[in-house]
Amino acid sequence: MKELRITENDLIDLDDQLDEFGSGVYETEQGTFHILGLRVQEQEFQLGPISHRSVNDPDDQTPEQLDGICTYGIGAQACSAAKAIEMASEFGLAHAAIIAGNEYDDVNVNDVDEVIIKDPVVIKIIQ
Repeated sequence: MKELRITENDLIDLDDQLDEFGSGVYETEQGTFHILGLRVQEQEFQLGPISHRSVNDPDDQTPEQLDGICTYGIGAQACSAAKAIEMASEFGLAHAAIIAGNEYDDVNVNDVDEVIIKDPVVIKIIQ
């Protein structure tokens, strides 16, 4: 399994700027966002909007496409930076990024701290 090279400091500044998950404001060159999440995947990331959408169960015969992309939510009352790193590391995937958006869903997720960002934009590539 590949070790994820993210430190808490990579995420802590983002964590500190949000008053509460979903209600803070984070301004970037790509826009102003209220939702932040950590995502890992096999493919490289590019800065900017993501057209790819996650599926509810990739091992299912007929996976259902979700209305956004799965991440571990970052910010007060969501996932701590350390926990997001720990959970994302379990996947052993090569690439990590901070995904931002303004709307999310946490109903159709597999993990407690997972959120589906509905209007995903890559704002920071970590590796």
